[in-house]
Amino acid sequence: MAMIQDRLERLDSDEPLTTSQVLELTNEIAELGQEAADALEAIGDLAKAVGLLELVSHAFQVAISKLPPQDRELLIPFAEFWVGAVEIKRLALSEAESQQPRVRLEQWQRTLAAKSPTPEEIKAALSERRRIAAIKVLRDRDVVDQTFKKLRPQNVGTVFKKRQGR
Repeated sequence: MAMIQDRLERLDSDEPLTTSQVLELTNEIAELGQEAADALEAIGDLAKAVGLLELVSHAFQVAISKLPPQDRELLIPFAEFWVGAVEIKRLALSEAESQQPRVRLEQWQRTLAAKSPTPEEIKAALSERRRIAAIKVLRDRDVVDQTFKKLRPQNVGTVFKKRQGR
């Protein structure tokens, strides 16, 4: 980006430049800007890529103003191309930003699916639940049995107690 800025400053300076120098500088800026924008886009930084393409577009506008009127016609199609490229990248950036919530939702769903239990884990959890439920039932039976023992009359079962004692 520093190389692009240097060339843009040289292009925008007050020193007189020939038509070939202006064309050479704008060509270098375009090549460097496109390479850097492609690299930034590849790593997912569309905002910086749009910024670089705006610099390239600005360079072509400055170059058009530096050229004599008869040579301006050479750069007008290129300037229009770069303005269009900036607009396309801006649209791609806004589309990417609008899809970020959907992407986050999809990532969350993939994470959730990755953490979802396997059939074996489900079976083990159900058997554990059944075991816990059975323990609760047995505890409840013990409570009921103890309650009945407290409530029944004392003379019930005395014959059984006598037989145990022998």
